[in-house]
Amino acid sequence: MTDFDLSGKTAWVTGAGSGLGRHFALLLASRGACVTVAGRRPGPLAAVVESIRATGADAAICQVDVADARSVAAAGERMTDIDILINNAGIVGEGAALTLAEADWDRVVD
Repeated sequence: MTDFDLSGKTAWVTGAGSGLGRHFALLLASRGACVTVAGRRPGPLAAVVESIRATGADAAICQVDVADARSVAAAGERMTDIDILINNAGIVGEGAALTLAEADWDRVVD
């Protein structure tokens, strides 16, 4: 990948506590962006922020559940001057998609 500089840019990453969201947050921070890691679980988010800050970059946490409209509205009030938004939040159901109960599938899609 070509090296790129994001110094002075502000990024938000949803689902940043693990997996791809964590990877995106760490990558953006390594390129100079100030990153807000967003998600439901404060423990994993704090660990990502700690990893980012250990490199000298700046990071913050926003606890948000993207399936809850009030939670999203509250997070939206904190969002100002965002240059980069990685919308990565999501969940998976247990088992193959074709065997999921309708309620479980609805939860995944929501």
